[in-house]
Amino acid sequence: LSLPTHVRVGVCGYNIGGMTEVERSRVRLIHVGFVFQSYNLFPALTARQNVEVALDLKGIHGQARRAQADRLLDQMELGDKANTYPAELSGGQKQRVSIARALAGAPGVILADEPTGNLDEAYALDIIELFRSFNQVGVTLVVATHDRMVGERLHARAVELSGGRMMEPQAA
Repeated sequence: LSLPTHVRVGVCGYNIGGMTEVERSRVRLIHVGFVFQSYNLFPALTARQNVEVALDLKGIHGQARRAQADRLLDQMELGDKANTYPAELSGGQKQRVSIARALAGAPGVILADEPTGNLDEAYALDIIELFRSFNQVGVTLVVATHDRMVGERLHARAVELSGGRMMEPQAA
């Protein structure tokens, strides 16, 4: 892990360059949601339990945890799959559980790796709109994608990487 040496890197008001690893881990836990391309769901836990794990780690317990997990699954149109295990879900459903888990605890930053890659077009557009709504209320989105439509629909500032180097944005 490389840390900044000549610049200040802020995440949700914290200068992470001046923190210990434990402090940085705490900032990630509380303020950053992750959407993994490969889902990273716990196979022995139901969809609801996969979301509840993130909430539990953030200090949300009991009925509040279950209510928020159910609300997030409903938002992903998976309320009827709350008690379903990942092996019984389609790829798109697993991705939506992963997104629900990333949104747990209302993080200030969401890091998403191909968040719409395993979704059909209708759900992909719904997720893009959901991400836009979070961005409009101040959530920072960092989305890695090969799908130009995702960036265009997010109305995002696009940074293109090629060969490990940042390229100048192409004129529209």
